[in-house]
Amino acid sequence: MQLRHTQRETYFSEQAATTRKHVLPFIERHMVIGPETRVLEIGCGEGGNLVPFVERGCREVIGMDLARDKIKNGQTFFQNWLANQPQTERSAPRLEICNIYDASPTDWGTFDLIFMRDTLEHIHDQARFMAFVHSFLKPTGKFYLGFPPWQNPFGGHQQMCRSRLLSKLPYFHLLPRPLYAR
Repeated sequence: MQLRHTQRETYFSEQAATTRKHVLPFIERHMVIGPETRVLEIGCGEGGNLVPFVERGCREVIGMDLARDKIKNGQTFFQNWLANQPQTERSAPRLEICNIYDASPTDWGTFDLIFMRDTLEHIHDQARFMAFVHSFLKPTGKFYLGFPPWQNPFGGHQQMCRSRLLSKLPYFHLLPRPLYAR
């Protein structure tokens, strides 16, 4: 297990730095991110990926996740982060405990940008999801999807295993037989 799996504020900061350095510049090649932008992250965890959008002064920044503890951590981490920022009118994003399938564009509105990083593999019924999430996009909205490549040593999230052996075994998901039956 890596340090960032047990020290979640470290992971929050790591996500912010990665999104600031790599994700946001990629997105900005395809759209303008600024004060009029509404952003939704599905599967936000503690919300570290949302920091650069708050820094850009986006009109509304929302993160949703199923994990109550991650949302609570994120609210605390954003309070700490904002306390260490120069005096600005920045505010923390709205972090919600929510299953995307329980949400509705009628209640949530539509977004200029919806993004997911390392989350799609946790969404059930992905074909349904891709059609469903489209209803949350404005007509000119963009959907950014980043996911861990399954062919890399940690694409199956083995690094989170507490077992010293299992955390070092790459590709165990490529066994000749599935680990579970569908």
